[in-house]
Amino acid sequence: MYTVLTSDLHIGSKKFLLEPFKRFISWLSMDSEDYEDPEIQEIASKVKYIIIAGDVVDGIGHYPKQDQEIIERELKNQYKLAYDILQQIPKHITIIISPGERDGTHRLLPQPPISKEYAEDFYNDPRFIMVGNPVNLNLHDVNFYVFHGSFLEDGGSIMPGIKKENYSKVMEMLLRFRHIVPTYGMKTPFMLQEKDDLVMMTPPDILHAGHVHITSKSKYKNTLIINSGGWQDQTLFQLEQGIKPTPGLIPVINLNNFQTIFINFLK
Repeated sequence: MYTVLTSDLHIGSKKFLLEPFKRFISWLSMDSEDYEDPEIQEIASKVKYIIIAGDVVDGIGHYPKQDQEIIERELKNQYKLAYDILQQIPKHITIIISPGERDGTHRLLPQPPISKEYAEDFYNDPRFIMVGNPVNLNLHDVNFYVFHGSFLEDGGSIMPGIKKENYSKVMEMLLRFRHIVPTYGMKTPFMLQEKDDLVMMTPPDILHAGHVHITSKSKYKNTLIINSGGWQDQTLFQLEQGIKPTPGLIPVINLNNFQTIFINFLK
């Protein structure tokens, strides 16, 4: 049994890579001539879950000149586009959606699930499970800790030696601290609470985040660490910031032994 980890679709953006995502859906449907390797085909037949770690849509007004790069300026309509695309995924696959800072909920961590006001179609379809950010998931006795990853840029700015290609090292740091926003007063917004819901109560089997748009994998002790990249090509803002995303390179995890393969849907 396999789980696909992904994030940062940014549907509603002109930079959302629709054709590669269609190839992804064709692969899951076992209807693709692009992936004839018998092993890859067999894996597609065994995918049971897709976990999306935030930024399903591109949102509105999040960076300078964003209005030049979006095709839909109403958040509800972005989610309608998203549902029209995601509902094409084969019906036997359960899709778990956690929000990011672009999604239709408040930005302060912890975030509740995406609001039904914006994403009603998802709530009316039982294949979709809408959860908060962060969230602990137990799938067939495998413990996932899923968060969007807003703090990764903050962490990368204060940790020596961190480059944009190895944000998994920041995820290792967060795992050691058992907290996804361990430093106060930086850019990541969070709520003050009596009970801190940003603590990892137990070490997860798999730590999954997105946000930085760069796919990476590492391991710390017994935890597999995955940043799932995304499906958005380089934006004007990323170009100005020197960020080179790795879209369409998608991790697929074997829930029995945590073996991970990366499938490139840009090809």
